[in-house]
Amino acid sequence: MKFKTGSIAACVGIMAFAASNVAHSAVLFSDTFDVSANSNDVNFEADTGRESGSLATPTLAYVPNANNANQQVGNGDTFPNSGNALLLAYNGGVYLDYDFSTVGTPISITFDRIVADAVSSDDTNWLSLNILANTSITNQVTSATFGILFRANGGTELFSSGVNTTGVSGTNTGLDAYATYTVVLSDLAGSGSAFGTGGSLVTYYEGDTLLGSVAIDQLTNGYIGFNATSIAGIDNLVIESIPEPTSLSLLGLAGCFAFIRRRK
Repeated sequence: MKFKTGSIAACVGIMAFAASNVAHSAVLFSDTFDVSANSNDVNFEADTGRESGSLATPTLAYVPNANNANQQVGNGDTFPNSGNALLLAYNGGVYLDYDFSTVGTPISITFDRIVADAVSSDDTNWLSLNILANTSITNQVTSATFGILFRANGGTELFSSGVNTTGVSGTNTGLDAYATYTVVLSDLAGSGSAFGTGGSLVTYYEGDTLLGSVAIDQLTNGYIGFNATSIAGIDNLVIESIPEPTSLSLLGLAGCFAFIRRRK
């Protein structure tokens, strides 16, 4: 199959134009957990630049589990090469005091996970991401509407309304090492909100590598929380909305593909 140079250039131009008109994801909330000292107040110095995004107006509060001693920000001396992180220990946890079901689009949640070797060398210890239906539910992976835990050995486990299934394993980083995960919540079509009536789909990645995608029980409300066994940390949390591509972009791409077919 041969193409004229002008045909290729025209198609590349169409694709570039379409790409430029794709709606970009928008940062709703991010947190670097950079603070000047360790603190059991997980909202410590939240108004000094550690939080950003459209929902940080000026800050978005974390709500800790009942035992406040098991949550702490700072901890540069606990996690190697970290600087600062949010430490959770012995079923300690936090959730963000905002219902993300109101966003109306798919959302992505990206964070760095580390499991510490401070008190246990068990590499099956984990950090979990939980989606709570309301703020009266215990912020633990087994009690949440949905939860996914990430182990130090790379293993994953998913919970939908308390029923667990083994997920796809990623890299075995071991203890005291970071791995970056992204969890995308959408409807079953992958283009709408996970909190509507179109079903709920969870797609999860380690770095840029797709680990798995699974349909779960319909999500209703969306309070995002984290929970840990032993000692684990979270850093560089970013929550984004993912709009659908604009109709103009889709038309541009469709036109490009039709143009190629006519030139075969």
